[in-house]
Amino acid sequence: MIDSDTFDPADTALVTLGSPLGGRIRTWDDQRPQTWTIVDPGFFDGLPGTGAILTDPIAQGRYRDAAVLDRENNLLCVETTTPVSRLGGVIAGHEHIALVPVPDPVRPSGDQAASLWVEFERILVTALEHAFERGELLIVSGPSADGPSVMLGAMTRHLRRALILTATPAPSAPIWPDARQGEEDRTSIVSDSCTDALREAAVRTTVALDSWEVEPLDAVITYVVPIEALAVELPWTAEDAA
Repeated sequence: MIDSDTFDPADTALVTLGSPLGGRIRTWDDQRPQTWTIVDPGFFDGLPGTGAILTDPIAQGRYRDAAVLDRENNLLCVETTTPVSRLGGVIAGHEHIALVPVPDPVRPSGDQAASLWVEFERILVTALEHAFERGELLIVSGPSADGPSVMLGAMTRHLRRALILTATPAPSAPIWPDARQGEEDRTSIVSDSCTDALREAAVRTTVALDSWEVEPLDAVITYVVPIEALAVELPWTAEDAA
């Protein structure tokens, strides 16, 4: 544990977090990437994808994991909220994580990338389970919100829970179906929602990201709250309707 007195709030920045993979993590500050080695990676065990890490809105109804970075001391302040029970209530906390900057990160080899993708798939399955419980969708992409992405959501279809994946653009990979005529910019898969389907969805997602040449450490999960994303300012107020 890092002494809180070491953390200097005078020179801090709110950063977006990638997923901790292989003892490293990538952060973005004003779209500038920085790769770090995590001194104590055990802090993140069981945390990513659960919704316990502080999030920051990147657009209406869209959120990404975030933390506060002390640039002088290379410390990351991660705020967490842990549910007390299903009946409600949360416990707020925070931890200071020591980081070591990686000046010139080398793109992982094929075997290294495959191992990191497996780690990311585990995090993604956890994120899917928790997001669907909250009624949220997930968008998995590189750092750019406007780049290639996979959207994952769940819905009830004919009294059965369905899992829907939509990749934009259609990935050039056999595990994904060809785009339908007239919809070459995307392709979708619908299946029953179960544990095996979530694992398969995670694999399809990493295959798509890899086909778009996204590195594992650059993979970012965006949480989408549909009711917020669809909300618009009505031209009247409750008093007008009374």
